[in-house]
Formats: sequence, C-alpha cells, structure tokens
Amino acid sequence: MLKLAIDFQISFIDYPILSEWCTSLYTVGCPHNCPGCHNEPLKDKDYPHVMEMCVSEWLIAMSEFSEYNKSDNFVIVGGEPLAPWNIDSIRELLMLNTKYNICLYTGYDVEYVKSHNIKGFKFLKTGKYDKNTHNDLPLDQNTVFNLGSSNQKLWDSQFNLISNNGIFKGK
Repeated sequence: MLKLAIDFQISFIDYPILSEWCTSLYTVGCPHNCPGCHNEPLKDKDYPHVMEMCVSEWLIAMSEFSEYNKSDNFVIVGGEPLAPWNIDSIRELLMLNTKYNICLYTGYDVEYVKSHNIKGFKFLKTGKYDKNTHNDLPLDQNTVFNLGSSNQKLWDSQFNLISNNGIFKGK
C-alpha cells in the first residue's frame, strides 16, 4: 500500500512544461532531511492525513484527477516517492501506467533510480534540495523550468540529462 497525502493539488509550477498544468500527488515519508524542505510535514512516514491505496486504486484516482483537472500530467513528489517503503509501489505504478505523463521527483541520484529499475516516467527530477544553491533565477524567454536548487537535475524518459545547473530550457 502506498500512502498518498490527502492535500494533493493542481499545480502550474511543478511540471517541467510550464504551459501545461498538472496534478501533484504527494507520498509521505522522507529519509533525506534536507534543510529548507518545502514539504516538512511529509517527511514523517506516519503523517496522519493520508489515504492508503494500492496501485490499482492510485490509477483510478489518477483517472479521476485527470478528468476533473483536464490534464494528463502528474508530478509524484513527497516526502520521498522512492523511499524504501514507497519504491515497490511507485515502480509498479510506473510500469502499469500507459496513459499519463508522469514527472517523478526524488532526492536520490539517477544511479539509484536506474539501479532500482525505475522507469515509465516522462521526466525525472533528481537530487536533494540544497538551500545553499537555491535556484531563484527568474524565468525568461529561454528558460522553461527552474529546479529547486542548482545541484538538482532533470532527465527525460531515456535518462538523458536535459537540464543544466538547475535550469531546463526545453527541447
């Protein structure tokens, strides 16, 4: 069972193509303890405001969110989606997904993702947030998406690095 924080939300800033909105789904529990975490309460894997769902229930919920929000874009964030207590369900969800554009956020590096056979996403954001390299550069006509800090990386579905210094300029 995967724990989904009840406070999911529609987002215009979390999906790497800012002209498209997404539904952000929040997993709970995170082992990273990044200073300046933007989801501090979700670090607790026993966070009380959750729905526990199996993968098939997640897919049904995603269908409902997609229809309601008029978007097939999802960001799975946390907490930490690839924490030991979440990783098997996330892997299964990504393997079963045939419809949705998923951007997976993780504090782990790309080698961790590859070594755990995680695939089936459209975008992958890796790396722990580092408040000392916070990326607050303004978006301009050449920048599509800023990651939280310049040490973080954005990858496509084939594990091609598509960002540089925390900035994604598009394809």
